[in-house]
Amino acid sequence: MSSSKTPEDYQVGFGKPPKQTQFKKGQSGNPKGRPRKSKNMTTVLTEVMAQTVTIKQNGKHRRVPLREAWAYKIGEAALKGNVREQIALMKALHDYVPVALEPENAPPVKIVVNFVDSNEEILMERYKREEEEERLIQEEEAQKQMEWRASGIDDEPTR
Repeated sequence: MSSSKTPEDYQVGFGKPPKQTQFKKGQSGNPKGRPRKSKNMTTVLTEVMAQTVTIKQNGKHRRVPLREAWAYKIGEAALKGNVREQIALMKALHDYVPVALEPENAPPVKIVVNFVDSNEEILMERYKREEEEERLIQEEEAQKQMEWRASGIDDEPTR
């Protein structure tokens, strides 16, 4: 038996592909290379929020990162009473700056929030009507008390 194999002696089988389909010496099996990894949403958002934008603040133009401009915009809208922006601001503070919401050594702060319906006239009418109904009920009870006392009966009237 000879030690060198000729193409006729090569047996094709498991783990032995045909010679013509094998990689040639010095040639890569993947000439284009591994495709680049696509960016995930965290990477994309980080890059977008790092971009600088121009904002106008106190009459002056400033270039700031988008995340800073976003924080200013949410804060302004929240102060104007936009409930969605208030929720977004509180969530952002809770997620990124929890110390801002719960300072360790600061005294407790009382926050009063007044919700005002856009139809103040309707609310005022409802308030006046409820006050009037309450006043009428009190007058009826006072009238019954006076009649009971005048009648001289010992039992108190039922309500």
